[in-house]
Amino acid sequence: MQMKMNKLGLIVGAVVLACGVSVLRRPQGLSGPFELFHQIRELQKQNRELEIQIAEKQERLRRLDGSQSESELEVKKRLKYLKPGERQMVLPNVPVPAAPTDAPQPAPTSAH
Repeated sequence: MQMKMNKLGLIVGAVVLACGVSVLRRPQGLSGPFELFHQIRELQKQNRELEIQIAEKQERLRRLDGSQSESELEVKKRLKYLKPGERQMVLPNVPVPAAPTDAPQPAPTSAH
């Protein structure tokens, strides 16, 4: 009976060893689980960032829903809507000239 248990233990050990070797010989080998772990961490980070963005947008919508004046300003800004009688000034994009330098000019020297 003891002999059969030893043989069974050796067979089970050999099967486990063969499975382990076959896993390590695959192209991904040991790097596969670590790569998956890294991908999971990246996706969790992206989820946190998206949750923050969603919370910010929900807060903005709540503010716009609660304040008539703020929602009117948003409509004016985004859609360029005006109330009757209002005027909108459109200024051209003119580059600002550089400030002149006030460095003193050297006096000309005359060589005779």
